Amino acid sequence: DDAKPLEENWINRKGSEDFTQLVNYRDEYQPLAKRFDMGERSNFINVPMGIAAITQILDWGPENIQTYLKNLTEPFLEKLREAGCTIESPPYTAHHLIGIGLPKNSNAVVLAESLKARKIFVSVRGEFVRLSPHIYNDENDMTIFMETVMGELKIKN
Repeated sequence: DDAKPLEENWINRKGSEDFTQLVNYRDEYQPLAKRFDMGERSNFINVPMGIAAITQILDWGPENIQTYLKNLTEPFLEKLREAGCTIESPPYTAHHLIGIGLPKNSNAVVLAESLKARKIFVSVRGEFVRLSPHIYNDENDMTIFMETVMGELKIKN
């Protein structure tokens, strides 16, 4: 409760809720967890946007999203495993966030750039590529992903 926050901003200072005194900056932090609030806490549009996003996810059903993504990615992931990539197996996985360890002598940065040129965006984590498919992705996206990966790894698809 008395720890120093990571983020230094005006809104996490004691008395910042009194906008008439904003020019009278204080060194003391807000009490308790408020001291750790992000600087954009007063960006009120975030709450209705968050509510709309959570409502949409609940309408779709998180289990339906995972099922769709599993059905979309599993056939391709098996081919990547056969090609020498390392991919964790259930129950240590989620279908919306997939870490793909590349074979030795592969270059994750080069692969990410090749994918980007084809409008497939991944994140690089060391020698891993992080794939984050979403419900707007389809089999065509996965086919482009696979063609590019197999081409970079010099493996016939």
